[in-house]
Amino acid sequence: MSRVSVRNTALFTAAAVGVSLFVLSPAEMLPASAQTQTGIPISEVGALQANGYQQAHEAAWARYGAARHEAAVKEAALERKRAADAALAARKAAEAAAAEAARKAAAARKAAEEKARAEAARKAAAERAARAAARAIPAGSARGIGRDLAAARGWTGQQWVCLDKLFTRESNWRVNASNASGAYGIPQALPGSKMKSAGSDWRTNPATQIKWGLNYIKGRYGNPCGAWSAFNSKGWY
Repeated sequence: MSRVSVRNTALFTAAAVGVSLFVLSPAEMLPASAQTQTGIPISEVGALQANGYQQAHEAAWARYGAARHEAAVKEAALERKRAADAALAARKAAEAAAAEAARKAAAARKAAEEKARAEAARKAAAERAARAAARAIPAGSARGIGRDLAAARGWTGQQWVCLDKLFTRESNWRVNASNASGAYGIPQALPGSKMKSAGSDWRTNPATQIKWGLNYIKGRYGNPCGAWSAFNSKGWY
């Protein structure tokens, strides 16, 4: 390879990697034999050659800059695509999570509604059974009197069930039921003489005893189910 070719190769290699170039002198660019080969004086041939190298140098830098710009444009486009893909994936994930949450919420609401309907049906059935059982009680019995007096207060259905359980547990609806502590009568008033406020016949009249008992329950617990709940937790009411 001639000296000119070697210099030319080095020049373009340096331009491609961004290394600063220096301009060769005409004497270095062209050997003396060039005058014989071209018929052009060595000084003029060198000048022409130097001018050509300068143009090549500028063209190489231009191509290098264009390549870098193109690469930057491609990288920016690729980065935008990555960002768009990531945003799309995040949006799809959020939509899927929202859909799953909505599905679970709907399932929970449905389960709660079904449970509420079942509980309402159970309570309705219990009320019907309680009313049927109350109707079967003989009218003149202590329980019959208690049923009618409770109904006059609006304590039917489950409230009557609670009252029936309470007085059955306390006295089995017996007018003369008593215990060692001094409790007496159907509501087991302690002492029994408290029932005087409902009537002087408190010792023998079930209606008098029951009226007193219902007044006591109303004032202390609000209703028979409140009294029955207290009895179950404390053993007395």
